[in-house]
Amino acid sequence: MTRRRYSQLHRSPAKTARLPLLILLAAIAIAAAACRQPEALPTLTPTATPDLPATVAAGIGQAIDGIPTVTPRPTVTPQPTASPQPTASPQPAPTLLPTITPQPQPTAPPTATPQPTPTSRPLPTAPPTATIAPTPTPALTLSQVIERAKASVVRIEWRNRSIGSGFIYKTSGTERVRIITNAHVVGGGATPDFMVAMSDGSRHQVISRRSGNSEIDDIAVIDIQHPSIADLSGLPFAPADKIGLGNTAIVLGYPIANILGDEISITSGVVSAVQECPWVDDAHNVQCVRTDAAINPGNSGGPLINRDGEVIGINTAIYTNTEGIGYAIAAPYITQWLADRYID
Repeated sequence: MTRRRYSQLHRSPAKTARLPLLILLAAIAIAAAACRQPEALPTLTPTATPDLPATVAAGIGQAIDGIPTVTPRPTVTPQPTASPQPTASPQPAPTLLPTITPQPQPTAPPTATPQPTPTSRPLPTAPPTATIAPTPTPALTLSQVIERAKASVVRIEWRNRSIGSGFIYKTSGTERVRIITNAHVVGGGATPDFMVAMSDGSRHQVISRRSGNSEIDDIAVIDIQHPSIADLSGLPFAPADKIGLGNTAIVLGYPIANILGDEISITSGVVSAVQECPWVDDAHNVQCVRTDAAINPGNSGGPLINRDGEVIGINTAIYTNTEGIGYAIAAPYITQWLADRYID
């Protein structure tokens, strides 16, 4: 049944149309043949009545079996038809932006071509001026140094009697003159009893006095008033490095006034040593300059100067019955003493 159906499905339309005709012709042929068969000999067996429908059906079956079977061709599975691609919707044409016409840039004004600077003619070079070397200041002679220092050295009097010497180290204000001397020169008596005789011959009363201990720091400062202070000058103190062994030492003052009168005295020598003052105990340290320059009574309080006119000490003491041994309190100690007492 399956094969037949399969055959029927795959036969061509022409072969399918001839099939009933063939079946009919076969049936007719079988029927005709049956009619032509000779009469069978009589037998004792009763003859069965032929079944015509069955005979026709059998003939039709033989006819059908005799029909060649048509082998069906393999069915070609039809390839699926490709689905048509969806038609792309037409994209809207891009709207063109309006073209911006560039505005013309303003043309910069042409740069002025710098005019060449006229080359100035070089000025004639002046001949080099000869450098004048500074004229060295000629060193003062010893006599000039002494003459200049003499104007600052004073004589100190007590009740019109010469008792010692001193020197100006500073002028203060418009009239005040500051003088240094020994404490043992002005230590006793009332201040107004002391007078100062200047090198110009004028005499001035002492208006103030500050003094140390004559047994230790034998230094005193006195002040006077002078109307012509601009004409006066003080003597500077020498630094410690200019107070060395063998340096020049010059003594100025008014010794033995009863013999020499008002005339200033000058002696010279060298620095023999810088040491502690011999009259001071070990509890105090007072530096002295020892010199072989002659120091006489009345020189006390006067200056001991070097070759440059700087004070290296205050003439203070001598050894009696000896020659060439005198002492002056050293300048570095004096400046420290003034600073400690706030005396400018």
